[in-house]
Amino acid sequence: MRVIISIDVDNVKGSEKALDKILQILEENEVKACFLFAGKFLEENEVDIDRFREHEIGCHGYEHDGRGENFGLMNKEEQFR
Repeated sequence: MRVIISIDVDNVKGSEKALDKILQILEENEVKACFLFAGKFLEENEVDIDRFREHEIGCHGYEHDGRGENFGLMNKEEQFR
């Protein structure tokens, strides 16, 4: 059986602490994942990206601010930050 997992990592309280446990579980089960980091999370938390070397890494925007990064609700300056 093939397992594919995508994990969004953003500024939800506790996200920075959960990464250790998630990586441990994935390693124990020999499962690879795609970690999608929010830019603001990486700015505000020390993350050793090398720890994710065995997985795919991506960015899924800068911040989830309750508007869901809905460009239709943002002014031009907000869209280009």
